[in-house]
Amino acid sequence: NCGTPSEVAWPSVSAGVDVFVAVSDGAAEQAMRDLDTVGIEAGETGAAGLAGVRALVEAGGTEGALVAGRSVLVICTEGPTDPVAYERIVGHRPS
Repeated sequence: NCGTPSEVAWPSVSAGVDVFVAVSDGAAEQAMRDLDTVGIEAGETGAAGLAGVRALVEAGGTEGALVAGRSVLVICTEGPTDPVAYERIVGHRPS
């Protein structure tokens, strides 16, 4: 369940992270479409990282999480695992 953090992993994960961000389904879907325009096929979870960075930018950054002039690395952790949903969201079937 992507909406609930793992109770087992949470203590370790939260100790090494400064900022967490939640994104809407719509934001993740838009990120999927945008990634597709540059040849990256990502599922909703994979595209959520890009959606999260955008949410931070729109919010003006969060306590130094984003610094002007610095690069951001977004890691895509999921390809299009559901071809039907991918086609509905992006407009074509994954390759």
